[in-house]
Amino acid sequence: MYCPRCGQQQHKKARFCSRCRFSMEGVEDFVKNGGIPLEFQNSSQKTDSPRRRGVKQGGLMIFGGFILVPLLAILSEGIGLPEELVAFAAVFLFWGGFLRILYALIFQRRSSVSEADRGFIASVKKILLDRSEPSALPPQQSGPTSTIHEPPIGKWRETSDLDPAAKSKR
Repeated sequence: MYCPRCGQQQHKKARFCSRCRFSMEGVEDFVKNGGIPLEFQNSSQKTDSPRRRGVKQGGLMIFGGFILVPLLAILSEGIGLPEELVAFAAVFLFWGGFLRILYALIFQRRSSVSEADRGFIASVKKILLDRSEPSALPPQQSGPTSTIHEPPIGKWRETSDLDPAAKSKR
């Protein structure tokens, strides 16, 4: 195994490079996985889209209202809970669920984006998983410049040659 920083050959059990003191922990696993860190190996699972999650949350609120409101009504009669609590639960769960579904359908994205596909980690993952060979040079922006043409020898003209009055003085 070689140090990724300085290239010094290392013992398999070395924790640090003997030349530059670079930490060698995880380097062997990194090399075995083809240069892909372990945290990126199994992160290809997609989660539900924000819209779908919102619809599910709203549906669960409404379903919870069908269970919780009658249960609170029974408890308010039996234990003496305030009836305002039952009314509040009914309004919050049914209307809240409906509004959550409406919000999800109007304002949230349809695309399924996992948490691992956003931010800095996603950009590092994209760079590491991209197997195309990058060019060492920037892309060409223009063609080659034209060559400079030297004037033919013997065709030089004096500035006085351009003025007819100067020619007559000669």
